[in-house]
Amino acid sequence: MFATGDRLDAYLNRIGLTHTVACSEAGLAELHAAHGCAIAFENLDILLGRGVSLHPEDVFAKLVTRRRGGYCFEQNALFGAALAALGFEVRPLLARVWFGGVTEPREKTHQLLLVTLNGRPWLADVGFGTAGALLPMPMEAGFISRQPGRDYRLSRDAVFGFMLERSIGQGPWEKLYSFDLELCWPADFEMGSFYMAHAPQSPFTSRVVCSLQTPGGWRVLVDHDLMEVEDGETRTQVIEPGPAYMEMLRQRFDLDPGEPYEALRVLSAADAA
Repeated sequence: MFATGDRLDAYLNRIGLTHTVACSEAGLAELHAAHGCAIAFENLDILLGRGVSLHPEDVFAKLVTRRRGGYCFEQNALFGAALAALGFEVRPLLARVWFGGVTEPREKTHQLLLVTLNGRPWLADVGFGTAGALLPMPMEAGFISRQPGRDYRLSRDAVFGFMLERSIGQGPWEKLYSFDLELCWPADFEMGSFYMAHAPQSPFTSRVVCSLQTPGGWRVLVDHDLMEVEDGETRTQVIEPGPAYMEMLRQRFDLDPGEPYEALRVLSAADAA
C-alpha cells in the first residue's frame, strides 16, 4: 500500500500532517489522533450497493485519493500499513463487539491493531467510530486511559481475553469489545468484512452511520439524527432529506459519495413523515 514515499506523503497530507513523525509513543499518539479527526467512519458505499474491497490498492484509493472514509477493516488496514511504513511494529487483531448492550457473544467482526514499541504492547484503533478512543493506550489489564470527554480501561476476561470499556463523564463503564492475541490472516478479515457489509443483522446494511472524532469531542450521524459533542456540550438536530442532507455530509464529515440523496436508500422517520 505504501510502496513509495509519495504514497506515505499523500497519507500524511490526508490526515493533516506535513512533517516527519517519529517512531515513538508520542508519534503513535499524534498519528492516531490526526487520522481519527480527518478520516470519517462511514458505511455509505454499502448502502449505495458498491460493496467494500479490502484490497490494499482499493483501500488507499478510497480513503486517501478520493478522500472518503470507511469502517474498521478499511480504516485500520490503512492505518496499520502507514504505521509499518513509518517503522512501527504492528499486527492486526480481531475482536467481538459488545457495544450497544450486547449480552451474548457475537462473531469476531471488528479489526484493531497491536503496536509494539520498545517491547511494550499498545492498543491502536481508528476504526470504532466515535465510541472508540481518540488516542492509543497501553495494552495492559487494569490500565485506564483518560481522554477528552471519556475514559477507557482494559480488563481481563476469563473467557474472552482483554475487554475494552468506556465511561463518558464519569458515568458507568460500558463494554465495547473483547479480543485476544491470536494470529489472524487476510481471510479472517475478508470474512468479517463480508458479514458486516451484507448480513441483514449488521448495523451497516440498513442505515447510514457516519462519525468523526474532533480534538475536544466527536460527531455522529445515524440516518437523519446528528449529534455533536464538543468540550462537554451536546447538540442534536434532525437533518432533512434531500440536497441539504448531502451538503451536511460534505460540511460536517468531509464526505462526498458522488450520488444524489435518493441513492442512499435511507428510510427513517424523517422520510416516512
